[in-house]
Amino acid sequence: MNESIPSTAPSRAAHPALRSVASQTLIVVLEDKDGQQPDSIYKLAPLYLGAKMTLRQTDNPDYLAQAAHSIRELIDALPKRFDVPTFEYQDLRSRSRILVDAWKKVDHSNRASSPKARAKFEKEMARFATELDAVTVTRRAEAGMLISSMDVSGRRMPTVIEDLRVSEWGAYRVFFGGAFHHGGITSDDLEQMLEQFEIFLLDRLRPRAVADQSALKAIVQEGEARA
Repeated sequence: MNESIPSTAPSRAAHPALRSVASQTLIVVLEDKDGQQPDSIYKLAPLYLGAKMTLRQTDNPDYLAQAAHSIRELIDALPKRFDVPTFEYQDLRSRSRILVDAWKKVDHSNRASSPKARAKFEKEMARFATELDAVTVTRRAEAGMLISSMDVSGRRMPTVIEDLRVSEWGAYRVFFGGAFHHGGITSDDLEQMLEQFEIFLLDRLRPRAVADQSALKAIVQEGEARA
């Protein structure tokens, strides 16, 4: 049965769109993070809750793309909330236009003709390739800094494990980016990837060991109060 949830009032872990323990925990963690910077324009919890709500609105023909868009926005907002330097690069469409204009000035009917135009195109092509490589490298560096900043345990991961986490973060970016551009994903695809993304965030923002210690402390305190 199609189900829509028109309410936008956040109710932390009690919201009906948050069905799993992971989602109920994550909304609390994200709202607590938002509460630390109430004036920030980058709100994390509304993006996450909005995605979870939209996933239940199956009567909306575009619900998968809209839910994916909210998660991609969350992914882009996290570096800003953790003060991670982000790499801003020139729009690729504009750079592509420069290449096309340079290509049109080359006389392609005669390889030996228009050497200056051909040299200019090759120069622009080399510049484009360099910039594109820089974007890829910097995205990985940004992801590494973010993962380190999010980890409240203060642990230092072995390099090989950190590389795996950075690659995983990149996979989430690519997946949700493709999904909100109508990349032909199914609801199962999106929900499974979102479940893994939730676990990924919780492992950084509220590691199991930290959660277990908090629970044990509460039990001890309750026992001491009864003694």
